[in-house]
Amino acid sequence: PMTADVLDAVTGRYERHDGIFDVWRVDDHLHIEHQPIVDDEPFSDLESEDLPPNTIDAWPASEHVFVAPGGAPLESVIEFFEAPLFGEGDALVPRQVLRQGGRIAQRTGEAPASGPAIDH
Repeated sequence: PMTADVLDAVTGRYERHDGIFDVWRVDDHLHIEHQPIVDDEPFSDLESEDLPPNTIDAWPASEHVFVAPGGAPLESVIEFFEAPLFGEGDALVPRQVLRQGGRIAQRTGEAPASGPAIDH
């Protein structure tokens, strides 16, 4: 079991070119909602704000690794860690990231205060 502080440390909004991930703590685990972004146009748009997001409930395997039971093998492990990413210019800046399926999304802020859109 992880403390609320450990779980709260990874909550927030994470973004990458093909989606937005909102992460909340729900009791003893994380609830993650992924809204895909269509990127076949020069300027990507949310797939549809009317479509419900994909949801994942993940339980801690360690302080930085979470597992979603029953998910596809590559999608069932979610990691949170700090990684050096490019900031302004050529400088590398440490940033909080979420990695799922071998791809990372950068933390860009807080998850919506309204809470999850989908019941968990």
